[in-house]
Amino acid sequence: MSVAGVRAALGAYFTAGCDPVTGSVPGVLRVYKAMPWYVDGSTWELNTNLGSGAVIFLHLSHRGETRIADPSEGVTPTVVGVKQVDYDAMLVVLYQFLIPSTSQAGAVPEDVWVDPLDATIQGLKDLIHRDPTAGTGPVEDGGDGTLRVFEMGQADGDLSDDEPIPRRTPGKIWTWPVLKFTVTEVITA
Repeated sequence: MSVAGVRAALGAYFTAGCDPVTGSVPGVLRVYKAMPWYVDGSTWELNTNLGSGAVIFLHLSHRGETRIADPSEGVTPTVVGVKQVDYDAMLVVLYQFLIPSTSQAGAVPEDVWVDPLDATIQGLKDLIHRDPTAGTGPVEDGGDGTLRVFEMGQADGDLSDDEPIPRRTPGKIWTWPVLKFTVTEVITA
């Protein structure tokens, strides 16, 4: 794999997991494999889910390699070295909630906006817990020498989230929480 391969694998995994019909993560309206330069307003579909919705994107902030097996130089050309490549990954959740009209104000609790957000964050965490290989299957993929995602969200202290103070603008509440985790691949090198 490569950074593009890891990004594609994670993008496909989170897209499938957040699918509104077949996925398990509520409230996610679109998944991007990187920060989008533009999100069309119609993407948000805030007329459902208590007037809330989220768009998520993946950000790979750091990559580092560690040698875990040395090649046996001069012994045989079939013995190769192995490296572990760790990626610091983030899922950025762009969340917004439509504040109910004044005619609904008494019927809707003032802090109800957080309930769909909590469900989305927990759904994303559950998706990461469900399959440490991000849907790529066993570590070795049929003997062609290419190794897949070894694990994600499995390191000590892995899978944390930062939730900034929400922002209120006329008619909406916005917040951009971030889930942070490590993705590891093993490559021959």
